[in-house]
Amino acid sequence: MGVNTSALTDDQLAQYQRNTTFSQREILRLWDRFYKVCGINDKIEKGESNSIRASFDRIKAMPELQENPFNQRICEVFATASEISLDGDDNVNEITNSLSFENFLDMVYIFSEQASKEEKVKYAFKIYDEDKDDYIGRDDLSSMITLMTTKQGQDNQKDHLSSQEISIITDRIMEESDVDHDQRLSPIEFESIISQAPHFISVFHIRF
Repeated sequence: MGVNTSALTDDQLAQYQRNTTFSQREILRLWDRFYKVCGINDKIEKGESNSIRASFDRIKAMPELQENPFNQRICEVFATASEISLDGDDNVNEITNSLSFENFLDMVYIFSEQASKEEKVKYAFKIYDEDKDDYIGRDDLSSMITLMTTKQGQDNQKDHLSSQEISIITDRIMEESDVDHDQRLSPIEFESIISQAPHFISVFHIRF
């Protein structure tokens, strides 16, 4: 471990274990990783781990995320998640463009094997709900399809589907999954889609 594992107090370690099911050793390893990602040279004193944050750019540059087409959305979703609070309250984090260690720990947990399918589905929905209106609408689907199908060619030119092709795929998804025909997918409708995707758990997994 690095020299800054002592920045986490016993109370913090215990709370993080309860919230993520990670072992104390795993949490200390992840703290060491987060500290290095932040690029800070100064030692962090015990209890001051929340004083440092990692910018989106640093998080997205991690080998596990740098090629992920949703890396920006992943950062945005976990930066606005509720902080793990030692007093049991949910304090909404309003600091943008950076992640705290709690945010980072939440992110690693959700993409780990320990997270339940229900937890993964909840965050997958948040990631795809780009306009944050609690529904996945046509624009959200179009954006998702574009991100998933765009490839960077050897000549540095982007290869992607045409707008007509994206529209056709979007129409097909809506026809098959939009049960109430309101041109948007609710969390329940989205969950129904995932239930028909047996490989979702293995796909929604990143080993940090």
